[in-house]
Amino acid sequence: MKLANKANPFPHGIPRTYDELVAVFAPRVIHGRTEFENASAVMNAMAGHALNKEQEDYLETLAILVDEYDLQLGESCSRKSSSESRDWRLGTALRPVVVQNSC
Repeated sequence: MKLANKANPFPHGIPRTYDELVAVFAPRVIHGRTEFENASAVMNAMAGHALNKEQEDYLETLAILVDEYDLQLGESCSRKSSSESRDWRLGTALRPVVVQNSC
């Protein structure tokens, strides 16, 4: 899904409900670099804010999708095992995501 503004995906503040968040950026399987960067931009915009349960669920969903894409790339770059990477990413889902996928 195309993100209108990567620098500020939420110009009027972070939407309060899951449905409102999905209206801005619908989570889906990531197939390429642009989708990865868009999902990461949304995660970064949400990082560091006090989030309600629906916002946390949305952020966790994005973190899982970003992690899966990163793992697919990591397998060809000899990165850490999937369980180590997943534990690391989910443990840091509320911190900004650094976009680094160069092999």
